[in-house]
Amino acid sequence: MVGNLPGWVLSALIAVTGGYGLWSLSRPPRVSEPSGVFKNLLSRVALPVDPKTVAPAPMNGDCDAGEKYRAAITEFLANRSRYDKWHEKANTALAAKPRAVELLVEASRCNRMDLFRRSPAEVVNYDPEPTSLDAIEKLGDMAVQRGMLLRKTQPDEARKYLGAAFALGYHLYTERLAWREFTAGVNLMVNASKYLAEIEPDSGRARAIELFAEGADKYKLDQLKLYGVISTTDGAILARHGGDAFALARASPDPMWRTTAILAVGRMKYNTPNRGDQLAAPRELKTWVSDPDPAARAAALAASNLTLEQYRMLR
Repeated sequence: MVGNLPGWVLSALIAVTGGYGLWSLSRPPRVSEPSGVFKNLLSRVALPVDPKTVAPAPMNGDCDAGEKYRAAITEFLANRSRYDKWHEKANTALAAKPRAVELLVEASRCNRMDLFRRSPAEVVNYDPEPTSLDAIEKLGDMAVQRGMLLRKTQPDEARKYLGAAFALGYHLYTERLAWREFTAGVNLMVNASKYLAEIEPDSGRARAIELFAEGADKYKLDQLKLYGVISTTDGAILARHGGDAFALARASPDPMWRTTAILAVGRMKYNTPNRGDQLAAPRELKTWVSDPDPAARAAALAASNLTLEQYRMLR
């Protein structure tokens, strides 16, 4: 027996090696780990300067701006062709004073907004231009246009409309159930700020408004770097950043990033080169369909229902 010891050892090594190989092959592919590129991956979104510190008027009224905004959306959609013309040619809207834009002014004093939170599927979906969000954003643009046109001749009137656009932007940014809602909100605040700084009599405050706009725009572009790799359909990028999407979908404290990542996981049913990510996608989506957060549920439902044919239409 002793003389056969080398043979027994060799046989044992072969058995262990073969057994480990079979065990490895039987294990399901693993989900990707976060890339490590984004050091603050699971941080909450926060602009470098609090928008309220430069808002043209305090948003302290005890009311829900969402009610006025919903009425404005309804008015816009009922008369879309007319509003589209006003949006394209701002001068034509000066005398008309469109009702939907005036509703934005009425909503500008409210201290809160519950607009899409009640029906998150309106914005949490695969549509690049969600109808209701597109409508309210265009109305915000019209308020900015009105302020721009009045800023030299009627600065007080200009401030009223620019303030309405800024307040709308602030509320969209604060709710931010989806990436498009976040960018719409930041863009409105930045665009309104450029003209607000022009009509601000206090040079110190004017500079503060300018700095806010610069910082907010840069912050949005920084966030775009993460959005670019999460929303991509490029296989090479997905191979590196699939783990970032799963990490955000599982644990991001920010509603925008959770919904964005969950929708990305839905696409990964079809487009990731990582077999582990592809297999995990439908499994994890099933758990998020019953998530306590309505926006996450809406994203998971849209992602679960995404078919290959629909995915091909997104590309």
